[in-house]
Amino acid sequence: MITGTREPKFVDQSSNTVLLEYGKIIANEPIYRSIEQESVLNNYINDIHIGVHWNFTVRIHLYKQGGGTAITKYQELISYLGSDVYVWQHKEGNAFQDSDGDNVLFRVKEVTPAYFETADFKDIIIINFRSKNLIDMSKMTLAANTIWVKKGDKIYPMTDSSGNVQTYGA
Repeated sequence: MITGTREPKFVDQSSNTVLLEYGKIIANEPIYRSIEQESVLNNYINDIHIGVHWNFTVRIHLYKQGGGTAITKYQELISYLGSDVYVWQHKEGNAFQDSDGDNVLFRVKEVTPAYFETADFKDIIIINFRSKNLIDMSKMTLAANTIWVKKGDKIYPMTDSSGNVQTYGA
């Protein structure tokens, strides 16, 4: 993927990083903002594009984390409800950014505990983020010269020990 392949993450305003392990992105969509003006003289419609906000929702499979860890993760995520955070679609990619290249704050709109309706009722939690400022979609991709590595049957961007994506060339 051009935006990364690993799990999402977010960083709060105190620089605490929260990895959304065992997370599956279930909504990753733009919210287009525009103003429509219709002429009273000739009914010509002028549509003025304002920008793009973003809706981002992740379903975290708590049951894959194990008993105590699942409860800790649940309590950690619930504590962020209503908070403003910076969001990464994939931990090795870029945060959502505005046209100036600054990271955009997202509001944690919903944190919903749930479960799969199966025989063993596996616990999940759904967390929804909504951007507070406009997003520049051109800043969401990894660099064109990213080094990719194959691990098993999956391909990932190569990262250093700090999690920074490695690139080749100048």
